[in-house]
Amino acid sequence: MKRTAILVLTLALVAAGQQAGQKPISPPRPDAARSDPQADAKRFADIMARHQRGEQIDPADVRWAMQYQKEHRQGAGPDSPLAVEWRKAHPARDSTGLVPLPDLGKGTYQGQEGGLYPNGENTPPPAHLNAGRALARQIVPLDGNGLKSNDGKIVLLSIGMSNTTMEFQAFQKLAAQEKLNPNLVIVDGAQGGQTAAITARAESNFWKVVDDRLEKAGVTARQVQAAWIKQANARPTEGFPDAAKKLQADVIGTLHVLHDKFPNLKITYLSSRIYGGYALTPLNPEPYAYEGGLRRAASRTAWSGWRTTACRPIARIPRNPAAKKSPGCCSLF
Repeated sequence: MKRTAILVLTLALVAAGQQAGQKPISPPRPDAARSDPQADAKRFADIMARHQRGEQIDPADVRWAMQYQKEHRQGAGPDSPLAVEWRKAHPARDSTGLVPLPDLGKGTYQGQEGGLYPNGENTPPPAHLNAGRALARQIVPLDGNGLKSNDGKIVLLSIGMSNTTMEFQAFQKLAAQEKLNPNLVIVDGAQGGQTAAITARAESNFWKVVDDRLEKAGVTARQVQAAWIKQANARPTEGFPDAAKKLQADVIGTLHVLHDKFPNLKITYLSSRIYGGYALTPLNPEPYAYEGGLRRAASRTAWSGWRTTACRPIARIPRNPAAKKSPGCCSLF
């Protein structure tokens, strides 16, 4: 995460302890013991999940999380002792030996079918493709109020974390060299350190920054009609399929935020993250990078995953199993 994200998180944790009726909390000494790195990472993730849900955090957990975060910040760089030790156990490699999902097809990885779409296929089901094309034909220039206008704009928006913004900025430079629709406005909404767990929450500062960037580009939320999402979660430790399920839930949450914020959104493109075999730190290494693509597992397997929900309009993807369905507005690819 960036320094600003760490500062915001620290202040939030301090506030959580103060709201519990405690005196202001100071972080413990830097030499506080850390016994099991994996267990510590899970404990920190659990504390942050509870904080994000608005639950009251025990002051002892606040102190522990602040110290963990401080050590994480100090040891997060690729040249830090922690990162050096991690690379000894996880050396860079050109391949993990795992079969790429398009090549895996109807084959399985730990019980989950491959392919980019249901049934091990790499092409969209006809009904889904036709629905997407029909929505794409509805994309027209809109004015700031979302009404058709020959002088209006069509906004393509990126959503995601650091990888996303770096890649999208490169895409913007390439796009600027092409003869594009003069009504098209390409806005990079992705931000460093802003993982799926963050973008899944409508109240997160991420979306305030997106609003600011749209305003700076001279467009409004009602002119956003296409989006690209590339997301992951930082430092996963849960293993498969739990980490993939968490990512799945967070991406679905992100889609719901998009659906609610941008009423004229028609098409959303989804990408899994790049190969992580050259990772210098455990931020999002293999096999988590690979397994993130399997968040779209077929519904007939042990858990209903992304490749199935991706064939449904956003509003029909339930936020939770008990959520009601409603008419949809946006097709996913």
